[in-house]
Amino acid sequence: MQCFIVGVSSPSGGGKTTVIQQLTAVEPNTVALYFDEYDNRAVGANVHPQDLRQWLTDGADYNAWQMPGLLHDLKQLKQGQPIISPVDGTPIAPQPLVFLDAALGRANAALRPYLDFMVYIDTPLDIAMARRLQRDYFVNYQCSAQTALQEIHAMTTAYLTWARAAYLALERQIKPQCDLVLDGCLPIDVLAGQILAAVQERFPSQQ
Repeated sequence: MQCFIVGVSSPSGGGKTTVIQQLTAVEPNTVALYFDEYDNRAVGANVHPQDLRQWLTDGADYNAWQMPGLLHDLKQLKQGQPIISPVDGTPIAPQPLVFLDAALGRANAALRPYLDFMVYIDTPLDIAMARRLQRDYFVNYQCSAQTALQEIHAMTTAYLTWARAAYLALERQIKPQCDLVLDGCLPIDVLAGQILAAVQERFPSQQ
């Protein structure tokens, strides 16, 4: 069985997780994998740069991220072998299509060979920030209003001082290497439809 891996990247809050969820909901015989779900694995956990501000100063090299567990699972799926869910330990059978939250895209040399098709959701940073605020602080948030305000202040301060530069680095390095760039202001179902149409054109066996 051939396995095609479709990576989706965007700035945080840009819609990649929601789009992948929509894709797997409407398209049968698919697997969804999310980069962040490998952060806390007992074996093969993602390794992030310890200081993102220093990472930016040093040139924003996306090879600084290591993801042994994720790469192992992508290799297994490519070979038609099942993997173990990084979330709950249940088996995941190989499928013809894998939709991967691949924020680093082809800018990471180790991940690049596994990405058969790469999508960038080009969402304006102000919209992405508004979505993050709603997602993180106004949906099922359990802490006090005072704590939420303090965290919002810390997040927006970080954004103004260095995080915005990190998102711009993502756009500069990852967007040009993508096969498809979509308008992140479009509705999720429209984005998902455009991705499926492009995948089916590129890989006719998926129709």
